[in-house]
Amino acid sequence: MANYKVSGVITDDARIHILKDGDYQGYKDITSGSYEANFELDDATGVAAVAEKSDGEIVGFGDITAVSGSISDITTVGGIKTMQPFVANIASGQTTFNCTLSTSVDMDNCFIIHSGNSSYSGYEYHSFDATTLVLTSSTNVQAIRHKGVNGGTQPICYVRGFAIEFGSGIINSIQRGIITLGSGGPVETVDTAISSVDTTKAFITHSIRMNDYVARLAPPILFLSSATNLRLERYTQFNQALKVVYEVVELV
Repeated sequence: MANYKVSGVITDDARIHILKDGDYQGYKDITSGSYEANFELDDATGVAAVAEKSDGEIVGFGDITAVSGSISDITTVGGIKTMQPFVANIASGQTTFNCTLSTSVDMDNCFIIHSGNSSYSGYEYHSFDATTLVLTSSTNVQAIRHKGVNGGTQPICYVRGFAIEFGSGIINSIQRGIITLGSGGPVETVDTAISSVDTTKAFITHSIRMNDYVARLAPPILFLSSATNLRLERYTQFNQALKVVYEVVELV
């Protein structure tokens, strides 16, 4: 990495945006007058600096020069840093499979997308297909399913998902947890307290598994009923005990 400086003079308070080949690198808020902002990049090819007022008006363009010994003072903003697909092949008779991520992720900036699971279990045993996915460390996603009919042997189960990691400045917070539901119905509502989030910038990922055996699976729905409450609702005529793994992801 090399050190660079953007400098110039503006007549209004503004935010200096740093771009390279059109990709956003970061910013620094400055006051009117002469300014400098230091940053690090592989090289200065295609780098541009634009000063923008809060109302969107462009008020200047900075000059880029190479410097030595500077410390970056821009706020970096990253896009997707890594997107790692993974497959869990849970063998017959097993309940757990650990998927090793090839690249270590920052757990504060990474969430899991469950993209589906299937098993050869016969018409009646749909609960075998229900598998939760948990990011247990920076290099591991754990897939877990129910133990089987009355403790019996389950068939082979295949699960796919994605570990999606963003660079800094995109995700504000990720709150993870597990909701355990006992058998109940036909209508059930469960509220879980969370740290306050901006509901206009937050979304939920979740996965489920059976906590006991029933042939039919009725998945619940999850949503934010307020800035500090995660609500789960399910409507079913069957009594099903479930475990629900969730992530509440709030963007900046």
